[in-house]
Amino acid sequence: GRLEKLLKTTEEDNKKLAEEFKDEDIFYCLGSGPNFGLAYKLAMTMLMEGAIKHACPEYSAEFRHGLIERAEKDVPLIFLKSGLLSDEITDRALETSINELEVKAIVYELKDYADVDSLLSPLILVIPLEWFVYYLAHFNGEDPGATRHIGKVRY
Repeated sequence: GRLEKLLKTTEEDNKKLAEEFKDEDIFYCLGSGPNFGLAYKLAMTMLMEGAIKHACPEYSAEFRHGLIERAEKDVPLIFLKSGLLSDEITDRALETSINELEVKAIVYELKDYADVDSLLSPLILVIPLEWFVYYLAHFNGEDPGATRHIGKVRY
């Protein structure tokens, strides 16, 4: 079905993207509405645990409070968009990031992958994001399925 097709059609582009970004140390992940949960997962588990990269999730509306001070030229920001009204603030952050701050913007937009209800965007966008993180780990010699401390360090 649709998901199997996405698994096949999104691998190569995200492999190339991962190779391009393999040397980056930190990623900021922005989303709003249902995509904020995915931005959080992307930063906290996929990038930090899977690719061993520093990452920070950010609700798009909070961009102007903290991240705007840290987003600098050539810093990678990942934007998740789904066509919902809340994307207006994501678009504003994206515009500012590219036009004024000159960040390295990576945009994952639902309409590029599927024609489904926007509320389902996290279920679709996670597929290309998984490829991106898998290859990001691969190009850095990491095993995205292994953890360094989880289950080993008592806390």
